[in-house]
Amino acid sequence: QTSNSYTTDEELAVRTSASSMHTVTSSNTQQRKTLIRGASSSAFSVTSSRSTRSLNSSRIRKREDSYSPTSKRHQISLSNNADKRFTLYIRIAILMFILLNLTNSPFSLNHQHLAKTKAMTIYTQATQPKLDPNALHQGRKPRFLFGIFSTLRSQDFIRRNVIRRTYLASDPDRICSLKELPEKPACQIVYTFVVGANETGATDLVENTPPNLTIDPGVTTLRDERGTLIAAEEDVTYLNLQENMEYGKSPSWFLIANTLAEEMEVDFIAKVDSDTLLFPDRFLNEFAAFLPTKRHGQSNHNATEQEIQTPATELRVYGGIPNDSIGCGGLRRPHCAQMGGKTYMQGQLHFLSVDLSRYVTSIPRATRRDLFVPIEDLCTAKYVHSHPKPVLEAVVSPQQNLWEHGKHIKDPKSYERRWNQVMQERLDEASRRTQ
Repeated sequence: QTSNSYTTDEELAVRTSASSMHTVTSSNTQQRKTLIRGASSSAFSVTSSRSTRSLNSSRIRKREDSYSPTSKRHQISLSNNADKRFTLYIRIAILMFILLNLTNSPFSLNHQHLAKTKAMTIYTQATQPKLDPNALHQGRKPRFLFGIFSTLRSQDFIRRNVIRRTYLASDPDRICSLKELPEKPACQIVYTFVVGANETGATDLVENTPPNLTIDPGVTTLRDERGTLIAAEEDVTYLNLQENMEYGKSPSWFLIANTLAEEMEVDFIAKVDSDTLLFPDRFLNEFAAFLPTKRHGQSNHNATEQEIQTPATELRVYGGIPNDSIGCGGLRRPHCAQMGGKTYMQGQLHFLSVDLSRYVTSIPRATRRDLFVPIEDLCTAKYVHSHPKPVLEAVVSPQQNLWEHGKHIKDPKSYERRWNQVMQERLDEASRRTQ
């Protein structure tokens, strides 16, 4: 019993010891697990922090890389910036070009204003002496010699008849042909149709002046484009040149008109297209208000030879609807860069004072060839602007509607229809005013 009792107590002690060791072991294990979990958590936290910093670092690195000189994105950005700068420079250049043109154009405030009636204006350069608009007309109103350009083609024969029925017949007292002028001293628009009638002749009578500038239709046979014989017309001037538009017909007309101007007391010589629909009352009312005459109201017959040679006879007036280099076509059309001045008057209708017409037809041949361009209105402007003295520009605004020109009246029927329409509108307006 004692032995068993001892054994039992010993076993109990061993069990107790084992139990406490198990408890300690369990406790140690639990603590170890807790420590491991804490360490794991700390490690995860550290890892997460490091990964976050790594991610941020990679983003910064990518952002920095995107602006590196070798980066495609950086190259694209630089390219876009360069394009924007180039576009800005182009806009600045265009703006400066426009400002320079405005500064030197007849619309500039730097030009000295000679006279103004409504929108119709005459401008001159600052060096040009002023003329008193109130002293311009002391005897008579300005007189124009109209050269209405036409051809021997059958279509133009129809058009001439239409023009005779429309604006040429609208004011018989102030509009007359060359033949009618002696019987109409109050005539202000003296007209003639201008036709090239020599198929084998030169194209420019100024360059190649024949003994006779015109052709006598009673001696020379006239034929249209089909070879059909045509009769002469009393109000047509048949030039001794080959029909053309761009190679000398305009200066040839001015040359012939110069010889007529003195005896007819003409102040201005005009070149007019046959598809220009003129409204004579508006035209004369606008111009008669302030355009100077050759003798400021005195006729040439009342002036001595010495007076004719004085500077007062030099009006140097160039009139019409202006076109600048941009309206001409700018850089898209090479001939526009050859403009002798900042503007030229469009070919639909432009006019020169007689003294300026004489100058244009007396330019030395070598100079004329240097100035020549195969565009008749621009070429006339280059001749005009080569004058050594300032030139007065009588500037017409299209909004004044002194005449019409365009595709809508190219056909003779459309031309006459438009004239009748305008006349009817005037009658309707007049009737509304009287009511």
